[in-house]
Amino acid sequence: MPDERPEPLSPLEQFAQDVREEVRLRCAEDAPPDELERGFTEWCLEELAGHNEADGAEVLPDRPFRAESRGPWPAAKLNAWALSGDGATLDLFVTLYHGGEGVPTVGVTETRKQFKLLLGFLRRAQQGFHTQAGDNHDDAFEIARQIHEAKDSLTTVRLFFLTDGVARAEDIEEERLDGVELRYVLWDLKKLSQLKVGQREVIELDFENDFGGAVPCLAGMEGTKEYQTYLAFMPGRVLARIYGEHGQRLLERNVRAYLGKGKSVNKGMQKTISDEPHRFLAYNNGLCCTAAEVRLAKRKDGQMGLAWARDFQIVNGGQTTASIYHAMKKERLSVDEVVVQVKLTVLKEPERIGELVPLIARYANSQNKVNAADLAANGPFHHQLEQLSRTVWAPAIGGLARGTHWYYERARGSYLDDKARQGTPARRREWEKSNPPNQKFTKTDLAKYEHAWLGLPHFVCLAGC
Repeated sequence: MPDERPEPLSPLEQFAQDVREEVRLRCAEDAPPDELERGFTEWCLEELAGHNEADGAEVLPDRPFRAESRGPWPAAKLNAWALSGDGATLDLFVTLYHGGEGVPTVGVTETRKQFKLLLGFLRRAQQGFHTQAGDNHDDAFEIARQIHEAKDSLTTVRLFFLTDGVARAEDIEEERLDGVELRYVLWDLKKLSQLKVGQREVIELDFENDFGGAVPCLAGMEGTKEYQTYLAFMPGRVLARIYGEHGQRLLERNVRAYLGKGKSVNKGMQKTISDEPHRFLAYNNGLCCTAAEVRLAKRKDGQMGLAWARDFQIVNGGQTTASIYHAMKKERLSVDEVVVQVKLTVLKEPERIGELVPLIARYANSQNKVNAADLAANGPFHHQLEQLSRTVWAPAIGGLARGTHWYYERARGSYLDDKARQGTPARRREWEKSNPPNQKFTKTDLAKYEHAWLGLPHFVCLAGC
């Protein structure tokens, strides 16, 4: 009798099986479909947050909001959401979880339906749906109220579709909404598997076809075998649009999160954009960026220009970039006269990116007030500790006390930034209860704790850097 062994699983089938196990671990035995869908949504959001694809999203606590079309209210569904602290950016998430064996296919019709359900919730919120609040969906009505109150400051909405199937979306026509920029984002099983194994989606910028033409650019002296440098002059509107489309993914190799317009330097940039935009190029130090590959082309004025770049990253200048974006989107300031100089380093040896980029960041920041500890923020150890500090609960002090987090501030300013993202004062107070300020610790605090544990008080007594 022939030996009948089961066919080996494909990598995607094995990944699907692993994801189902992850979801089951989060849920009770014999969990109903809504609980399984919630577990899958939580897992997806953690993965996306860990790769700077989405941040600060909150899952509806009991079950997703579902509603059929009725009168003026369109059909809607919502599994999770996130509103930025300044009310300018909104993320809405809808989930389709099968949970069965194999890898299901999600057709174009179903994919289009899920995005329409999310758009339906957004339309409901903008039209004041929260005034119809009942007893069954208090959380969804509270979310709708916050979105409604932020509608005047809202500039960008990202609609996320999460699924454990393989979805088709190439033929979907993205709808528009007056006054708000809509972006459609699909994360299916195939794309999630690429994210999980570290195949990050690199940023490609086609200036010639997508951003109004090649950016004025000068090539540096003959490059070495390691890199080639260029000096470009980026229009403020182009830079703001790039940041709006790619967000934190553009700053993966930066050492700090956006510190807010309240910081003196950022406040000064806002004032320059408002009062003297034509002087921005003279006042600002510009950006330090890296790329894996570029193409140059002749512009209409006869100058050479940067036409295309692959794996474009900002390693110094995140504050400048975010300030211009917020000035244009939130403050409604004109950035047409704003120009930013960009030193672009094209790395010819991809395997040395991990070695060269931190050094570029270090020396690019050496003229600015950046703590030396900030420059170590991108190390794997610090990323892992940051993730643990967001997910591991500290033991409650008393029997009735609630659990809290020890918040590791890997990127300076992230504690206040995360707190501001919570939106309303009530939500900020609730977040602070779970992340009390006296349990926030930085990289220098960590060094002191570790050296104290090792019995080296003479290092502990040294000033932090």
